[in-house]
Amino acid sequence: MLIFTYVLATLAVVSFGYIVITQYKFIWILLRTLRRDLTGITRLARTILKIVVAQLKNQTVGDSFNQTAAKYPNKTCFYFQDQKWDFRDVHELSNKIGNYFSSQGFRKGDVIGIFMENCPMHAATWLGLSKIGVVSALVNTNLREESLKHSLEIVKCKALVFSEELSNAVQDLVIGGHLTVPIF
Repeated sequence: MLIFTYVLATLAVVSFGYIVITQYKFIWILLRTLRRDLTGITRLARTILKIVVAQLKNQTVGDSFNQTAAKYPNKTCFYFQDQKWDFRDVHELSNKIGNYFSSQGFRKGDVIGIFMENCPMHAATWLGLSKIGVVSALVNTNLREESLKHSLEIVKCKALVFSEELSNAVQDLVIGGHLTVPIF
């Protein structure tokens, strides 16, 4: 039994030595990045936990944003070009957008296409629609004519919100008679 223990210990030492000698680069990288990796894993776990808790509470993105806006109204939410948008501004704008679309008859479960370039107005529109339960279909801004028409039809949009930069693409659909939903 004693010989077996010595053989096992020797085998363990030799195996460890072999791994250290042949995999030294991997071990060095592992040790150098371990703190960063553990931090990332911890943050990911916290985020997943927050998402699970929000799902259990039936909390929407709009609800989460409202809580953040109430907690940090003067903190910057977006930097866009030379402007700073704080949480209060985005909250108020998204509420106005949500109230407007609600007054236009849109309800929970309706789908509205958002065809906008990346800007704070895009996020505020998405948030405002989310707050009233409307599903936002984020439409690729590179689409034109038939592919744009197909994208809007496939998600069964009841309306389309677009930005000024994309008005020519929307105008082409309207002129061609391919767009029958209200546009905003």
